[in-house]
Amino acid sequence: CRWSQPAVEGTLGLQKNHGIKPETINKIKVFTFHEAVRLTCRRPLTTEEAQYSLPFPLAAALVYGRLGALELSLAALKDLTVLRLSECVEMIEEEKFNARFPAQRFARVEIETNQGEIYDSGEVEPKWDAAAPPTDDELREKFRWLARELLPDPRTAELEKMIWHCEALPDAAEI
Repeated sequence: CRWSQPAVEGTLGLQKNHGIKPETINKIKVFTFHEAVRLTCRRPLTTEEAQYSLPFPLAAALVYGRLGALELSLAALKDLTVLRLSECVEMIEEEKFNARFPAQRFARVEIETNQGEIYDSGEVEPKWDAAAPPTDDELREKFRWLARELLPDPRTAELEKMIWHCEALPDAAEI
């Protein structure tokens, strides 16, 4: 869900910049707008519940270092480390983020380790919106990453070519 993306991006940034390991995490605080705070499913039973959650995808991103289809798959829903971290997430409504919504979607993440260290993401807005769309190369890279999780490389390449030149397709059913 787009509403969870700023928290996930902030979390992945903290992990990358500080080398935070999932097993060292004691608490995760997510400061965000009201609508995102309501995405509270911590133990989803379906991939759809996982997608419209904030604690679960945030925890999955921490464990796997990324968030794609596999991290929200049925098998991932049973990952005990992800479920533990999902329970560590505290959702906090932030009035200044409410004031910016729906035009902007912000979050700030604090991660506290079991050694008492606290890391703060600062305000994070998800990338790629109408004001700052992805480049063609960024779109292609993301498509390849997500498609290759589920499809063989030749099919991924074939689909990319068809989608990129869909105006030339005689029949969209080919996709």
